[in-house]
Amino acid sequence: NRQLIVPTDLNNIDSFLLVSAIDDDSLANDPMAALLSIGPSIPPARGAYWLAAGVRITTFALVNSTVVVVIALDRGFEIDILGVSRMALPTEQFALVSVELALKARYNPEEGVLSVQAQLTDNSYLFDPDCQLTGGFAFFAWFPRGQFVLTLGGYNAIFAKPPQFPDVPRLGFNWSVGSYVVIKGGAYFALTDTCVMAGGSLSASASFGPISAWFDCYVD
Repeated sequence: NRQLIVPTDLNNIDSFLLVSAIDDDSLANDPMAALLSIGPSIPPARGAYWLAAGVRITTFALVNSTVVVVIALDRGFEIDILGVSRMALPTEQFALVSVELALKARYNPEEGVLSVQAQLTDNSYLFDPDCQLTGGFAFFAWFPRGQFVLTLGGYNAIFAKPPQFPDVPRLGFNWSVGSYVVIKGGAYFALTDTCVMAGGSLSASASFGPISAWFDCYVD
């Protein structure tokens, strides 16, 4: 008789109660605080039941993943898979590359929806924390409508995105070199039941007192 509210925003996967509990001993050591913390995510709901299992996985001694599988019975049937994967090269202490990926998959036969989403978090960078890596992936299929979307990095700027299509950030980087130079790049690809689109962009700007310069290039 309790409902499990799964986060819809991928930025909240890492802090979601069942994901963070795998690496957080404080919930077991302080039961009263645990009861208070689960309230917003696990509210009372008559007739609602769910089962969850979590696991920590290390792949090739490089990628550390935390994965939670949830089966919910609440006026229907739903399966959710939530997780976070992290990789730092060559080591966590001296990382030249840091990648953290949040993952969410959902299947609801009552709604006829299958979705898989992944998105880089703010802890992803290349060479320097000021060179942020961005981007996301999404696959959605609405079986009753015969509609689907597959995208890496979002959509063309002039595409009239249906409201049910997910928002996906550009695949790219944003590098601030000191306070003078900013370099940005991005790319995207999307395939739907009606169209296909792809493109990329690169821009740079520099400012030194009264002198500034910039360039922008893109293809769609």
